[in-house]
Amino acid sequence: MPRYMILRKVPGATDEDIDAAALRAIWCLPEFPSLRWVRSYWDREGEELRCIYDGPDAQLIREHAATAHIPCDAVHPVSEFGPELYLNGESPGDDADARAGSRPGPTSGSMPPR
Repeated sequence: MPRYMILRKVPGATDEDIDAAALRAIWCLPEFPSLRWVRSYWDREGEELRCIYDGPDAQLIREHAATAHIPCDAVHPVSEFGPELYLNGESPGDDADARAGSRPGPTSGSMPPR
């Protein structure tokens, strides 16, 4: 299942606003059985939420946001990787690639080896 990052601009949002938006998102999820809310990050200073969802396509994520009455300013497919990929010597071609597209391999990027 593809993974997406959603940008939600929430200027002036309070803790209560974020709690209410989260509850609306949860209450609407049964109408979208192929979506899964994975995690969200609230940047209070930047007045943005970044949410991670698994789902078949970006349009369904936008429909969920509209149903839940929460912002959906951008939806982008993302790939997940972490230090364990590099520390454990895993291949960049594992199951995460199938879920969310390609990701950088151990030799890609602009940082020189140390």
